[in-house]
Amino acid sequence: MTNLCAVLLPGLLIALTGCSSSYNYLRVSSDGAIAERRGRGPAWVAWYRDGEILGAAAAGDPAFPLDRWLPAGEVVDHPNIGQWRRQLADLQAITRNPDAHAVDVARAARGFPFHAAVADTLSAWVGGRSERAAELLEHTGEVELSDAFAEQLATTARRSNPDDGRVAAWVRALTEADHDEAVRALVAGPTAGPLAAEAALSRLDEYSSRHRSAIFAAAAPCLVRDPDMADCIVEAADKLPHSEETAAITSLLTGDATHELARQVLRHLDARQSSDRPRLFELAAEKCYTDTRGQYAISRALAYLPSVQRLDAARAVVALPEVSEQLVVMMVDATDSLRSSDREEFLSLVLESPQGSSDAVREACTDAARRHLSSRARERILQRLARQR
Repeated sequence: MTNLCAVLLPGLLIALTGCSSSYNYLRVSSDGAIAERRGRGPAWVAWYRDGEILGAAAAGDPAFPLDRWLPAGEVVDHPNIGQWRRQLADLQAITRNPDAHAVDVARAARGFPFHAAVADTLSAWVGGRSERAAELLEHTGEVELSDAFAEQLATTARRSNPDDGRVAAWVRALTEADHDEAVRALVAGPTAGPLAAEAALSRLDEYSSRHRSAIFAAAAPCLVRDPDMADCIVEAADKLPHSEETAAITSLLTGDATHELARQVLRHLDARQSSDRPRLFELAAEKCYTDTRGQYAISRALAYLPSVQRLDAARAVVALPEVSEQLVVMMVDATDSLRSSDREEFLSLVLESPQGSSDAVREACTDAARRHLSSRARERILQRLARQR
């Protein structure tokens, strides 16, 4: 039975096929070099350097990046070297043509396996001109680019003053091609708007985990003032590494977050780490406690907090400036979410609050005392209510 193993190292892709430690096939590649060996035959080599493709002559050159990966034995020109040299010549010729169109350049580079050669020739054709870089980005899916060159193209293309829709199309194309750094460069740029930001956030899980926070931090602020984008932001935050979720959401809640974003944070509070929930609850509640839908979310999210911290959270809500009678009633109705030992204290502080004299709050406290307190605690609260008439 044949096994296939692919090993990815920085700048290298190594494919091995074989059985246990005896491999029948070896392929090692980098941006500018390819080495292969089949069975016990010679090693096939091709190396792009200084505008040309070398064969067996590359072996032994101190600068050859794959030399230490070559198996012992004979080294020969790669059998595809003639085809690659012809394609390189065609690519160099078309990129030297000042009238060449991006679609023709992309077609000439299609399927060419040497990323370094593609970067050299396409960079020469772009020549730092932003519109040419923008045109090439339209064909990202047709050409294999190195991550570094894709980022360079994105940075240059931003200077062409594209509209938000065009940037969003580039973001989608670069996402498909796995160029995370290029996506970050686009959404962090001044030309990115809500369309580009949504294109990035809606597919955040497709980026490498090490790039997600940077992309989120660049894209989310473009959407934070739009209530319709609250779901998109919170769902994207779920795709961040757990250790980075809270910091990302906190930065939005302490800024220009809408009532709806705060409400969505509360609705999904159970998805956050337990130790982070009290701080997020506090910030989100402060943002949405004047909104009716936000008030429902606050009262329901209380149950997501660690039980020992629910009393402090409920107390803080009742103490918010100009808190509505309706929200206080909702918090009293959630008394059963508190620890048994905390319930009497909470009802007492509610009755001491400015809203404690309203009929609706008193009625809610009476009901909570009868339903959720021990007999002695219930009697004390009911007596207090009677004295306050």
